[in-house]
Amino acid sequence: MSESTVPLPETLQRIDELITDHRLDRNDVLDAKSLSERTGIPAHTVQNLLEGTELVEDDVDTRARTRLQFLYETRRAADGRPYEFKDIADAIGISEVWARALLTGKKVPSMKHGHALTQFFDVPEGFLTAKATDALNRELGPILQFLQGATDPLNQVMTSHGLVAIAQRGTRSLTQRQKSAIASMLDVVLDEGTGR
Repeated sequence: MSESTVPLPETLQRIDELITDHRLDRNDVLDAKSLSERTGIPAHTVQNLLEGTELVEDDVDTRARTRLQFLYETRRAADGRPYEFKDIADAIGISEVWARALLTGKKVPSMKHGHALTQFFDVPEGFLTAKATDALNRELGPILQFLQGATDPLNQVMTSHGLVAIAQRGTRSLTQRQKSAIASMLDVVLDEGTGR
């Protein structure tokens, strides 16, 4: 199940609107190679999804096998070398033979081993099994949040002055106009405090 309640096309539409508003280059913001590395989805598939192409999803076993193989091929040990099958096997409590079969895509991990492997490789739960559209949407979430924050005057003031948070009391959200007024006031107060 998807972590996001907004479908991928809507996420992409909102990101595209913000990219246009901020006069950014879409290829810089939505880098298919980087998104591929974070999702385990081939770069060409990511690119197709970013362009709005409908995708026939692989079955869950195929996704788990290919993404596990991807992790093994792309992740490195602390010394920069590829992980040894034995080290992974020892870390998750399986035989070296079984680890080799899992990591080369010949076998499908059980839920227990899949969970242990996602922890070993430090990837989010669901990394191995999420549909491509859901995995990409999960990784686009922080990009969307960043772009949305760039338009929020309070976030801009916080960033420019190194603030971590601004407490807002009450049950209603501030309007954009109210945020702009508070941001202007904070900017003046904080600039006077630092002698700018």
